[in-house]
Amino acid sequence: MNNNSSSNRVLEISEFNELELNLDNPYKSVLPSYKLIDGSVFYMELNFYTQLQNIKLQYREFYDEILNSIFKITSQFKSVYFVADFDHPLLDLENTIYRDINDVLGYNKLTFDLKINPESEWKD
Repeated sequence: MNNNSSSNRVLEISEFNELELNLDNPYKSVLPSYKLIDGSVFYMELNFYTQLQNIKLQYREFYDEILNSIFKITSQFKSVYFVADFDHPLLDLENTIYRDINDVLGYNKLTFDLKINPESEWKD
């Protein structure tokens, strides 16, 4: 992830360097946003990105397909906000559909196990 140091700082996520940054995003200093070739736009909370990185550890062999799911969902709905938690999104974006990590994984018939690490404190 790169941060520009000017007052118009734009957050960028390395996985999406090939995409056009959505510089029209009024929240670009706290919420990365990208445009696809078809003009559709997605926004991604950094906590969603953290979840995505954890998914990469669990499903490395499917990671490119998972990223492609983000693009398919975005193309389908034209404006998508990928949130870490539906109940507590960072921002309220109008005319934008919200999706979480399970929606993305559902495109690939995968699930996310928060308890994958036996040393984790997230145990029942």
